[in-house]
Amino acid sequence: AVLGTVVGLWLNQEYLQRYRELYTGSEVTEVAPAGDPRETAGAAVIQFASGTFVDDQRTLGFISGGGILCLAPVVAPGSFATNVNYWAVGEDCCEMRSNFDCGTARELGATTAIVERRVPLYSRAILQAMSVYGVNSAKDAQLVSFVNDPKAVIEDIWDETLTIALIALIMDFCTCAVAGLAMARILGSASSPPRYRGFGGYVP
Repeated sequence: AVLGTVVGLWLNQEYLQRYRELYTGSEVTEVAPAGDPRETAGAAVIQFASGTFVDDQRTLGFISGGGILCLAPVVAPGSFATNVNYWAVGEDCCEMRSNFDCGTARELGATTAIVERRVPLYSRAILQAMSVYGVNSAKDAQLVSFVNDPKAVIEDIWDETLTIALIALIMDFCTCAVAGLAMARILGSASSPPRYRGFGGYVP
């Protein structure tokens, strides 16, 4: 029971909350990278305007916990924006200052992205990128991951949640079964009648 409770709380925090955010969130289309990010607040999926791309030349790899958090500005064609409203992000998919290759960001015509949570580490990475490249990040700048099929991403989160829950259920069942057998043996040994040994004696 304890294992099930712990796993349930962890699944809710790491998977189910994220699943609900994406499943119930809205989809906004024809979003201009230079537009006000507050207009996409609450969105789960963003369809950027045609021609939008990730500025690979202003990639930042932020080292944390043995991995690399990657981010780069999402920009419109023909512009060199100094104000960043949308950051493309990923993990372990870039070099320190170039080669942003996260999700589908490098694919020609990639404009579909899902909105990511802005965790403290990414906020620190953004501050570093601002210092390195001399850009300004909007107060409400959003983090996005470029993907081919947002629905598939959402379904994968749900499938992974069910898989982990099933494994935890099996482990909990096995643990209870082993504990039950052990307890049965202990109780059985304690309640066994004395055995006759012969010559007037008994064995306990």
